[in-house]
Amino acid sequence: MYIRLESNPSYTLQNFLLDGISTQARNHGFSSHVYFSFFLYNENHIVKGGIKGSNFYGSLYIDYIYVDPDLRGHGHGRSLLQKAEEWGATQNCTFVTLTTMSFEAKNFYLKCGYTIEFEQKGYINDASMIYFRKNLIDQEQIQPQSLA
Repeated sequence: MYIRLESNPSYTLQNFLLDGISTQARNHGFSSHVYFSFFLYNENHIVKGGIKGSNFYGSLYIDYIYVDPDLRGHGHGRSLLQKAEEWGATQNCTFVTLTTMSFEAKNFYLKCGYTIEFEQKGYINDASMIYFRKNLIDQEQIQPQSLA
């Protein structure tokens, strides 16, 4: 046995990890992750933004959101988030989680109704990672489920 660094690993290698994690999750009563992406196209069918994430054990986890800098401030980021949240609701997700760096989009997420769960400090240039959450349904409505 040996360990080797794989820079920019192939999808086959990435899927090996995801498949293993998904199998373990199913063995404990969880469904597999369901991945999604929405893309923002201009009139010439060129991608100008997008959002990617997954249904992560009943939460909507946002991995990435990006809008071309020339198009920011026109509601496209908010529209992408809303599409993702709507999709999450159809997947029975109860809340959304995402992260951003302190120098990125903190105020944007606050304006979109997200709350800060915690901030992790210690990154270079005095940056921090901010963990956000937004409930999709009233958390008191959630019925605890047994994993037995």
